[in-house]
Amino acid sequence: MSLSHDKLANNLATHLMSDDRMVWEDIPVGKSGSVRPDVLTIQKSFASPNPISYEIKVSVSDFRSDVTSAKWKNYLDFSYGVIFAVPKGLIKNQIFQMVVG
Repeated sequence: MSLSHDKLANNLATHLMSDDRMVWEDIPVGKSGSVRPDVLTIQKSFASPNPISYEIKVSVSDFRSDVTSAKWKNYLDFSYGVIFAVPKGLIKNQIFQMVVG
């Protein structure tokens, strides 16, 4: 059974919830028209909030599109890192190396 984009995002958000992190789904992180991470987490800390953006990919073509267009780099204006979350087995090392390297 394959997970939909929204279901995978919701599962990830639920998994990431903890007493020391805040978690949002599909929230804009800047002015109107700015990027919207599928899931955003922020440490509950004024000194070190450490925001992390997660991008959900449920198809290889969607993953390749984001990586080759470097869309993910736009998240670095608002996050310390970007993590791609995909269903198990969707991305193979060879595919990632081919797209990125």
